[in-house]
Amino acid sequence: MKKIIISLLGLIALFVSCEQDKDDFMTTLEVVNEEIVSTYDSISLQCQFVTTGTIRNAYAEYSTKKDFKNSNRVELHENAGIYSGSINNLLDNTNYYIRYVVSNMYSSLTSLSFTEVRTKMAALPTVATTDATNIDVTTATLGGNVKADNGKAVTERGVVYSTSEYPTISNNKKTSGSGLGEFSVDLSDLLLGTTYYVRAYAKNSKGIGYGQQVSFRTKSSIPTVTTTVTDVAATSAIINGNVTHSGGESVIERGVVYSTTQNPTTLEFKIANGSGTGAFSIKLTNLSAETTYYARAYAINCNGTAYGEEISFTTKDFEWVDLGLSVKWATCNVGASTPEEYGDYFAWGETEPKSTYNWSTYKYCNGSDSTLTKYNYSSSYGTVDNKTVLDKTDDAAAVNWGGSWRIPTEAEQDELRDNCSWIWTTQSGVNGYKVTSKKNGNSIFLPAAGRHGSSLILEGSCGYYWSSSLHAEYPSSAWDLFIHSDDVGRSNLGRRYLGFSVRPVCQ
Repeated sequence: MKKIIISLLGLIALFVSCEQDKDDFMTTLEVVNEEIVSTYDSISLQCQFVTTGTIRNAYAEYSTKKDFKNSNRVELHENAGIYSGSINNLLDNTNYYIRYVVSNMYSSLTSLSFTEVRTKMAALPTVATTDATNIDVTTATLGGNVKADNGKAVTERGVVYSTSEYPTISNNKKTSGSGLGEFSVDLSDLLLGTTYYVRAYAKNSKGIGYGQQVSFRTKSSIPTVTTTVTDVAATSAIINGNVTHSGGESVIERGVVYSTTQNPTTLEFKIANGSGTGAFSIKLTNLSAETTYYARAYAINCNGTAYGEEISFTTKDFEWVDLGLSVKWATCNVGASTPEEYGDYFAWGETEPKSTYNWSTYKYCNGSDSTLTKYNYSSSYGTVDNKTVLDKTDDAAAVNWGGSWRIPTEAEQDELRDNCSWIWTTQSGVNGYKVTSKKNGNSIFLPAAGRHGSSLILEGSCGYYWSSSLHAEYPSSAWDLFIHSDDVGRSNLGRRYLGFSVRPVCQ
């Protein structure tokens, strides 16, 4: 047994001696067949070495300095005499210097020369914007395609959009992950009928790359309208509308519709009030007292007609004052909502206001005071019918106010004049008479509303109030109550004369 052990030890010693002979000191090193390929952040290399002795280890040493201060190294791997490796995590667009180091058990050599290599310059990502799809009134689907990261990983991608051209991430944006490839996002809460500009974007460490700009227009709809009512009186009310959104198209007309039946439309009573968006108000007049009305604001664009919510209101009854006389007197004129308002003007026997008052526009004649066609008892003045008091259908108070309201007779106006004290005064900035009953102290106010012909005149200084009584001698004239700052009396200026005020009475 002992001889065998000695023999084995001898063999081992002989083997080690042979291996040591192969690791001779290396005295020269030549680098041949070197091939280097650089990218944005790496360098791949391969080469062969010509040297004495056996190469046990090989490295590529690299630095951004020619003197190789603060250098690093990577190991090279051999295959059939070719050594290769890869240097990673480099800076883009940067010069690197590379040399080689080989070693064995007894020696280490470094190549005397170095190779200069520059990494490629990284850039912003390359992005394409896709056309918008699924476009509706407030929604759309947008997207893009990150085709290349150009050397730096894409950490964020998405779309930017705005109503102005060439949007950036300082405008509206919506992200969709990271990396290369196609993506899409869904947008909501867009404006109706509005043009948007869109660009896909992708971000890497170099910055933000944008795709080409595309545009789309959301679908439009009918406008959005609201309705409210204020200041409801016996014959009037104010309807307030507000076109809060155009629907994405120009509002060509807006206004109010109203009726005594529900859901009024523009086919019924309609009052227009311009165009465009925003708030507006319309005063409805000549309404019937104690009547329920339904009203809606409306707005029209090329898509159709939109209505605000329906509101209902009930007009008030006309107010009257008991002066202790044979009739009760209204607190305001026909066509007015307050005692101080002038109200409407009427020719005698007519029930609607008009722009010009004279014989040529008078309803009951053929152009002159000698061609009367109604309310005449003398052949010298036209057709005789012997009517001396207004019919109810020709009574402006009865027709416009309804109920038991009517124009007072001559006698009832005389009663008012003779049984009340009359004080010329100013009420709410309007001149007129405060008429106070001598019997019970109650009062009414008669404004100095003037009279109307081709235009309104004498307002603030005079007032003319029709009676329902025809003059006893001249059928071309009717009696009226005349008020002036220093006089209250009767006059009979003529049925042809202008439009006078009407202050109704009831039993």
